[in-house]
Amino acid sequence: MIFRGYYRRTTSGRLAPFIRGYIPSTIGEEIPITFLLDTGADATYLPKEYLDLLKVKAERFHYDVAGVGSRGLEYVKYSTRLRLVTDGQEKSIPVVIGIFTAPGLLDFPVLGADVLDQFILILDCSRQLVALLDRDESYSSGQ
Repeated sequence: MIFRGYYRRTTSGRLAPFIRGYIPSTIGEEIPITFLLDTGADATYLPKEYLDLLKVKAERFHYDVAGVGSRGLEYVKYSTRLRLVTDGQEKSIPVVIGIFTAPGLLDFPVLGADVLDQFILILDCSRQLVALLDRDESYSSGQ
């Protein structure tokens, strides 16, 4: 399967790769989330507002995440599944998502290496191509 994303402008005006996924809330509602594909992030993280959207209780806190110029950022772990859908096909991936407890730490939800490493990732800004290929897919670089 090939999951297609897209490029869009970020708040800084830069083009960046995004993909839509779906996460169930703790009460079973499926929440659509547009993720920035962040190859530099070790894991998948969500901004604070997703605590309420996903109905996650902030009971146990973790502090082992550092950002550029910051350390010990507080977050809650949410063990769930990420569902990707494309052309009538879908894939459900188990994932532990970090949801930050302080506002303003992320501009966008980020899909990190914990998920991206499970795929062949193709990012081609000049062609506006964003694709996550299942490992059993093949592709040619055209060279």
